[in-house]
Amino acid sequence: MEQQKRGRHKNALGGMISYSIQIIGLSYILSRLNVVIILYIIAVIIVNTCLNNRIQKKYREIYIQLTPIERMWNYLNRISEDYSLGKIIRINNISKFILEKCKANRKIYVDKQAQFQKSNFQYSTVVSLMSVFQEGLIYVFLISSVVSNKITLGDFTMYLAAAMSYTNAVSNLINFTIGLNYTSKYVNDYIDFLNIKDSIDKTGIRKIPDRQNLCIRFENVYFKYPNSDNYVLKNINTTIRSNERISLVGDNGAGKTTFVKLLMRLYEPTLGKIYLNDVDIREYDYQDYISLFPAVFQDYQNFAFTIAENVAFEDAYNPSNISKIENSLEKCGILEKVNTLPHKLYTYLGKGFEEDGVDLSGEENQKLAIARSIYKGGAVSVLDEPTANLSPIAEYELYKQFNDIVLNKTAIYISHRMSSCKFCDHIAVLDKGELIEYGTHKELMSLNGMYAKMFNSQAQYYINI
Repeated sequence: MEQQKRGRHKNALGGMISYSIQIIGLSYILSRLNVVIILYIIAVIIVNTCLNNRIQKKYREIYIQLTPIERMWNYLNRISEDYSLGKIIRINNISKFILEKCKANRKIYVDKQAQFQKSNFQYSTVVSLMSVFQEGLIYVFLISSVVSNKITLGDFTMYLAAAMSYTNAVSNLINFTIGLNYTSKYVNDYIDFLNIKDSIDKTGIRKIPDRQNLCIRFENVYFKYPNSDNYVLKNINTTIRSNERISLVGDNGAGKTTFVKLLMRLYEPTLGKIYLNDVDIREYDYQDYISLFPAVFQDYQNFAFTIAENVAFEDAYNPSNISKIENSLEKCGILEKVNTLPHKLYTYLGKGFEEDGVDLSGEENQKLAIARSIYKGGAVSVLDEPTANLSPIAEYELYKQFNDIVLNKTAIYISHRMSSCKFCDHIAVLDKGELIEYGTHKELMSLNGMYAKMFNSQAQYYINI
């Protein structure tokens, strides 16, 4: 980013020097005729620039107002074109509501666009009139000089070219300088945005030599999101060993998902460090490190691609990968469904691109997301609410295959269903960002603390019937 800034400043300095040299040379030529013409040109340009400055300021104000309106307009258009929302709109009888919002937003959008175009017209008109006025007076001045025999007809052509070039150079220098101020507002915002994206340190070069024997350690880890004063995680100290099954439990907002996002380097700790085999994870090659983590998050997304592409992406059409794709789908209990589809593995999700595309249920979509995680492999499986959309039977079937899914892997499991904890070696209880309990199911039940209360509160709905 610093290189970009230096490059931008270097180009700006070069442009200003070039215009300045032109102005000095042309000033000498025009002064031989009359210094008044130089003063006249500068005066007209200053007036023109002041008007331009006022219009540009209005431009920016309208642009800032127009941007969120345009976003809403595009969003409402997407809603009206999204067939998958049809049933929601019909069931809730909100077609009129959506239509009225479209109409209201369209009026606001059209009004702002009209205001923008009006400003543009005003600017263009003013610039055109000032240019005509400026050039007209230059012509009058030079023609009168020819008539009064102060210059020859040949001199006329030379001075006219010099005057026009001088006008352009002065205008460019002034507008360039002012434009830097306006442009920098947008450029700096863009650079700040890029800086946010690049906030993850990706300079590490170490490779992970042994992917079978891993020890992950959190040491005094704190984390708060950008522009927030509150820590989401506070003083986390824990160790996850190779092939261990860990369950993270706690209320909503306790920090469970943030914990695994730090582990997977989607964020960096605000304070403290995370180690892999006693090495700071930032020292490892970024791509090599994140390849350790096949993950299924509760806000998973499937794409309007084929089923095979959703599982294997660029490997979907390699014949040698078919059995691996099918095996991943089978472990999740969705292969049988896929084999009934029009093009089986190569059936598109949704009807946006193919008429014979299919809309999977929420349960089937979640199974597909889990299949993607299984296909990816990796040494540490992260499962964030993997059964949230599954029926009790499908959840039971997935639990039966849980050990096969995470075979020879470390597994980190997040769920609000306490029954899943029985599959895990240790349970970590988070509360308001702090790790307050850690141990086996039996150990934590004997403590009669937060975990025991959470487990018993769910169990009562099954045993007191």
